[in-house]
Amino acid sequence: MNQISEYDYAKILYTKGYLPGPEKCNCGSKIFDIQKYSYNKTHGCCFRCINKNCRKPHPITSNSFYSLFSYNSLQTFSEIIKCFIIKEYKA
Repeated sequence: MNQISEYDYAKILYTKGYLPGPEKCNCGSKIFDIQKYSYNKTHGCCFRCINKNCRKPHPITSNSFYSLFSYNSLQTFSEIIKCFIIKEYKA
């Protein structure tokens, strides 16, 4: 399997609609961008408000199914889900 970075994987999940992002920032903005974020050791990226006066980071897993498992990488948990979908329990 070809491993890609967590940042790139998050962008793929975002384009497919699996990571919808935060609904609204504290400043009122509803538009976010995925950026690399070194303070998050698990994912290495975050949703960041595009308002130039705010720029608040939000967890990459916010408002998604992945928020229930925020301490696992997106790639790892996606692989677990794939194994259960195809019923390959011994994976």
